[in-house]
Amino acid sequence: MLLKMSRENLSVKIKFEPDSDLIVGEAPSGKSLTIRLSEDPSPLELMLIALGACAAVDAYNVLTIRGGAVKVIEISLNCKYVRERNSYLDEISMTYNIEAEKVGRKEAEEAIKLSLEKYCSVGNILRRKVEIKPPIVKLRKIKSKSRGFNA
Repeated sequence: MLLKMSRENLSVKIKFEPDSDLIVGEAPSGKSLTIRLSEDPSPLELMLIALGACAAVDAYNVLTIRGGAVKVIEISLNCKYVRERNSYLDEISMTYNIEAEKVGRKEAEEAIKLSLEKYCSVGNILRRKVEIKPPIVKLRKIKSKSRGFNA
């Protein structure tokens, strides 16, 4: 099953309520995300989460189209944050841990490269200003269970 993410023109609405410590983001679909600033991920952490989610879904789709059976994609993201006069991200590194059947290291690396360089909108936006380092890929092959008959 391929996973779909919206590729249309997007507009979201943000409502910040300082007295209640809340930020509510609402998408055109009516779906919303509520962030309690004192408890939930920061906007910068949410950006990294968005990059990881986008990259994972796109890599999954590429591997699935190519016949792989992906069980888990876990991505650890780290960013180098530079604080000068203007705070900004300098670079992002990513480590992928993939559990899959019928996926070799080369296929996994190619799928991740396609995801980050072509399909992942969040990655495409960030790469304009931030270096996204070549990812580290750790692949754990899962053997498919035999479905044969016992004599």
